[in-house]
Amino acid sequence: MADMLRGAGNGVVLAGQGAKLAQATAPLVRLAERLGWPVATTIKGKSVFPEDHPLSAGVFGFAGSPRAHEVVLNPEVDTLLVLGSALGELSTANWHSGLIGSRRVCRVDIDPLRMDAGFPADVEVVGDAAATLDSVLEVLGGGDTQDDRELDGPTRHSRRPEPRAGGSGLRASAVVESMSRLLPAETLLFVDNGNCLNWLGEFYVSRPPGAVHVSLNIGSMGYSAGAAVGGALAAGGRPVVALTGDAAYAMSGMETHTAAEEGLPVIWVVLNNGGNAMVQNVQDGVFGHSSGAMYRAPMDAATIGRGLGAQGVVVRTLTHFETELTTALSAEGRPSVIDVRVDPSEVPWALQGRIAALRDGIETA
Repeated sequence: MADMLRGAGNGVVLAGQGAKLAQATAPLVRLAERLGWPVATTIKGKSVFPEDHPLSAGVFGFAGSPRAHEVVLNPEVDTLLVLGSALGELSTANWHSGLIGSRRVCRVDIDPLRMDAGFPADVEVVGDAAATLDSVLEVLGGGDTQDDRELDGPTRHSRRPEPRAGGSGLRASAVVESMSRLLPAETLLFVDNGNCLNWLGEFYVSRPPGAVHVSLNIGSMGYSAGAAVGGALAAGGRPVVALTGDAAYAMSGMETHTAAEEGLPVIWVVLNNGGNAMVQNVQDGVFGHSSGAMYRAPMDAATIGRGLGAQGVVVRTLTHFETELTTALSAEGRPSVIDVRVDPSEVPWALQGRIAALRDGIETA
């Protein structure tokens, strides 16, 4: 593995959940700086690499960003290092052929059964990601680091969305970008399934010691509520936020009462778009129309939150959201539900790519 990395011309790292579970942040940063390689993560691997680092490319695949795809799929890349990813459909952008192509591939995973999943590899190392990187760095030895090498052009972090002009709501992308600026670096963020994952992947800049947690294997909506309560019990005073949609909050939002009973200041940010907007976006994109995805009677998450013992407020502007988020961060012993009314017609960039892949698959079949 060390010989392969040393002999590479242009390389890129794709880090997944396995690297995050191995707590491989420190050796991964050292390796990236030693080689001067950009690092992208899967959405499940997000937060294993500091996204304010000049070598961060952001999230690739599902919930990814244009910048990460440009970097990872760059035809000049000749070597790909995969750390702790099963390379499934979502983490590979629908098994994008450009991810492997004619490149040399090195794959590290603690589970030997994953080695042949998704794509073949030229070099396979079965082991803990952090321990493996430590060993490789020892073999590579000293040498000039290339930590001053930045990705060509503006980084993804320079992109700041603006609130939608007019209409009945603001852009969810602007809300998540605002969270990225206002939440402390050590925040534990539990993200539900739905479009909120896409906004999180592209617009939230994660920074250690903060961590992002998602549950994507079977896409269980409602995951974030119970996970955030558990995280708050174990967090030792760190800020804990659940980012969810209104449809996901409807499935398990009663856990807000548990947080109130236990005096846990969990913050629920509910991106309320009036229903299952991701479903509507996909139906519109694939079939040209949508049916049954959106609520006939939109939910008032703030009222539900107040009924369960939390502070609950509806916000419709970015300025109001930032004020309420700042207030919630200072709350002691009481959860908060911030019901953010967002525009359901804003379609995430990554979802547009998935819609195109689904449409092509249906037309081909």
